Amino acid sequence: MDNEEEAEAALSKLRKYKGLEHVQRPDLYKFFVYDDRARDGQPRSYITPGPVWLTDALFGRCTFGYIAYDVAVPRLVYLKDFWRTDVPDIQKEGDVYRELHDAHVPNIPMLGPAGDVSFSLGCENIVPFPTQRTRTQDYVKGSGLGHEWCPGRPRVDPLVHYRLVLETLGKPLNTFKSTRQLCEVIRDAIVGT
Repeated sequence: MDNEEEAEAALSKLRKYKGLEHVQRPDLYKFFVYDDRARDGQPRSYITPGPVWLTDALFGRCTFGYIAYDVAVPRLVYLKDFWRTDVPDIQKEGDVYRELHDAHVPNIPMLGPAGDVSFSLGCENIVPFPTQRTRTQDYVKGSGLGHEWCPGRPRVDPLVHYRLVLETLGKPLNTFKSTRQLCEVIRDAIVGT
């Protein structure tokens, strides 16, 4: 973290969230999130001390969830970082949230920026800007035959690095004050589906 003011502002907000009370300055990382619907093409900045949720699966989409400080609007948000499947029939997660909001589905978190991750900062003005993509599928499909390192006919879909921000920040399950409160949250989630 280079910007001292941003780091201090982030720390003051992050330390109020349960489980992050002891976050220190060296723990902070800065993320940039592009919004694929934004007209200016500029990323938004978020500061986080690291993931509050991550997967340790050998295969998957390397999903990480962060409680993050929004630099533009001084508040905490949930930032999800993962590799989305890049095939025509699968919608981007941000587009799903947008459709749900457009249909007035209740109890859906408010979506902030959502978009593919640029190959590097400074590529924003290139249209379309280069994104981080996997290449494994190119080597597996190659000649149509399996390779020594990957025998058989494995299915490997192309993936694109993707980030989305949910501006509605939930609470950890262990912070509910009663069983009733927890049941109400579960009911609200069911109504939203």
